[in-house]
Amino acid sequence: MISDNLLENVKYSEGFSETPYEDDKGILTIGYGTNISVISKKEAELLLSNRINNAVKDVDKLLGYDVIIDLSDKQKDSLYELMYWIGLPRFSKFVKMIKALRSHNWNKASEEMMDSQLGVNYKTRANRLSSALKG
Repeated sequence: MISDNLLENVKYSEGFSETPYEDDKGILTIGYGTNISVISKKEAELLLSNRINNAVKDVDKLLGYDVIIDLSDKQKDSLYELMYWIGLPRFSKFVKMIKALRSHNWNKASEEMMDSQLGVNYKTRANRLSSALKG
């Protein structure tokens, strides 16, 4: 178990950087002195889980409970994956898709997802997500 004191001392000593930098030994580092030149699968999965949780919160907040409650797990997962993939700023630009979702028009939302640069440039993944969104 990590004590709060240990955690705070390391945070204080290391300092925080939200962007990568080279430490005094030239090692690429981020956060609180975390070496990012190598990452274990377990660490990558922890990051993935954390970022997916953030994507879920972003979608739920953006669309609202009245939309989310009517989506199947498969539909929600497609939106959560899209949010994880492109992030909130780009997701928010899918105005027509979001409007269709708020109208509970899943087919139209699916069409709007495909009627984008994502649908053109990343057909395989976009098709999979779009198909899942249809329900």
